[in-house]
Amino acid sequence: MIVQTRGALEPLLHLEPGHSAELAGAAAALAELSGRAARRLAGALDGIWLGETALPGLAALVHLCAADTVPRPRPPVDLAPAAGRRIVIGSGPHVSGSLAHHAAGHALCGLDRAHLSPEWARIMRRCAPVFRLPHYAAAAEEWWAESYALVATGAAHRLFTLLSYDDAVARLVWNYHAGDRGAAE
Repeated sequence: MIVQTRGALEPLLHLEPGHSAELAGAAAALAELSGRAARRLAGALDGIWLGETALPGLAALVHLCAADTVPRPRPPVDLAPAAGRRIVIGSGPHVSGSLAHHAAGHALCGLDRAHLSPEWARIMRRCAPVFRLPHYAAAAEEWWAESYALVATGAAHRLFTLLSYDDAVARLVWNYHAGDRGAAE
């Protein structure tokens, strides 16, 4: 007998009607997320909204429409780690290995402020000289989210490429996320 179970994040998903195949895939990827990462997100988030364009134009999120999606330095604010947080995923252009997992990575990082930990600071010092995309060197939270997404989706080659084919550094990042953080469960 086959028993189908719902993923921990499935009840939180709000997919805009008339969505694209890209967004359906993102929703499915998040619905299938399991393990510690999924449980942490399910307990911390109010919902995950997916819609067309850069940010969905859903009624409850009108204030986010036309918001800038280009990575830029943000003013320091306390987001009350994941209290009342929402993940919003659009279909605009992106460079992430997986936009859905990247957004989940940001939420997970925010829960523990993991990008501020001494362990992540050590990893960033090892990564900085080999980044293929230099903006990651000054954006610890952004690299945390992207590297989480790459590990969660099994994109070892892309991680290896972004770290200038430095095997030791790529393994360091992979092992960090695949360990107790649950990215590769």
